[in-house]
Amino acid sequence: MISTATAIVWDSALSQGETLGAIAVAILIILLIAKELLSSYESEKSEKMEEIKDTSVIVKAKTIVRNLNVIVYPLLFLFALIVCIKIIEVL
Repeated sequence: MISTATAIVWDSALSQGETLGAIAVAILIILLIAKELLSSYESEKSEKMEEIKDTSVIVKAKTIVRNLNVIVYPLLFLFALIVCIKIIEVL
């Protein structure tokens, strides 16, 4: 009886962990795409600086890209950890 309950709790915890890992990877992908788009927007606009009178847009894009790094680095670490765990499971 106890072993059955333990197995059910263990399977539930594993599925929750896998779900959270998948959500974290999806968030990482979305943030990396946003970071790349913002950095390309910023570089495109800085090349055409003569035409732009309002530089606040460029400053905002740079600030957002720097702030995205704060979120992306821990998620990259988590992704690397998930990959290592999956490799160890296979071996």
